[in-house]
This record gives sequence, structure tokens and C-alpha cells, in this order.
Amino acid sequence: MLNALAWRSKNEKSPFPGQLNKVLTTPFVILAILIVLFLGGLPGLWAFASEASSNVTTYDNCMSLQGNGFARNERILFSNLSYLPIDGVWKISYNYTGPGIVQSDTESFHIPAQGTTSVKLTFTGVGPEQIGRVSSEDPVVKTFVGNYHTMLWTFKKESQFEFDRGPLGPSFIC
Repeated sequence: MLNALAWRSKNEKSPFPGQLNKVLTTPFVILAILIVLFLGGLPGLWAFASEASSNVTTYDNCMSLQGNGFARNERILFSNLSYLPIDGVWKISYNYTGPGIVQSDTESFHIPAQGTTSVKLTFTGVGPEQIGRVSSEDPVVKTFVGNYHTMLWTFKKESQFEFDRGPLGPSFIC
């Protein structure tokens, strides 16, 4: 049976004429096919990377209440549920709206695929002259800016909320 299919008469035409083979193997056509394949796969890779960065979860250690009276030092656990490693940069800022004092810390970290990492954010540098300018009625604006980089892309997440500053310092909700 196999020999019957492989044997062909010399006068029988090929299913792909010679002209078609010549056209399909020109460098321009090969380049066009590769571009179409690349552009078709690129959105899929972007979606995979975007999903990986959205799967990063954070756990705040609410027991780390020490701070400088303006901002709370925090140890944050980052968990990566995806199959891609992720590099991240997080910045947390405390903005005291009354006197215009801003405390912030920025940390870089690497989260392995399906792994976790711990990051400590520390706030220092507040002097007595700044402490004297802050009133307990001044609202505090806390801003999170997180950048996650995986594969070719960087994804940014940002959130901000305002809370009251009580007589013992900022009140936090964990």
C-alpha cells in the first residue's frame, strides 16, 4: 500500500507545482510568514505575563507596629502563584497633608516562580522639628506604587487611601 502511494508516474502533476514552491521559499515570503507568526504569538505572551503579575498576592505582617511616629515599618510577604519569575519594586509613602511631610521607602525584590519573598519597608529620618508641626487632625494619605516586571513587560499597580491620625500615631487597618 505504501509503495503504491509513493510511486507516481513521471507525467503525473505534483500537488504543489514548482512555481508555488519557488514563491513560498523566497526570503520576502518567509519573512512575512515569520512576522505573522511573531505578531500572532506576542499578544498571547503579553496576556500570560499580565496574568502572572496579577497573581502576585501580598500579606502584611500586622504585628510590625514599630515605627517612627509618622509611618509604620512593615514586613510584607509577596507570593507568586504563576509559573514565571517576577521582579518587583514597591514604594510606600505616607503624606501628612497638613505640614506637607512625606515619609517613603522603596524596595526592590525578586519573587521566584510559585515562590514567596519577604520585603521590609523602613521609615526613618523624622526630626523633632517635623514632629512639632504635625497635628493629630491632619489626615494621612498612604500611597502604594508597585511595579512588576516579567518577560518583556512591566505592569504597574497603584492604590491610595486616606485615614485619620489619632493621638498615638496613624491608625492602620490590617
